[in-house]
Amino acid sequence: MKKREYYAYEFRVGGAVVHTGITKDPARREHEHRQQWDTGRLVIVGRAKTEEAARKWQDRDDPFTRPRKPE
Repeated sequence: MKKREYYAYEFRVGGAVVHTGITKDPARREHEHRQQWDTGRLVIVGRAKTEEAARKWQDRDDPFTRPRKPE
């Protein structure tokens, strides 16, 4: 059985989603995003996933898969 060690996440600033992605280390990834958006927070979406499932989630048709600045 494959390990479920990847997390899908949304990074939010003031309630708005500004970026989505996958990571094995949510705390590290939140710290990295806070370099650009210092008031944001990382929110885990669903449960831990296998790498295959996480990449499928990441590759879905989503306008937030690329970083953008909050309005």
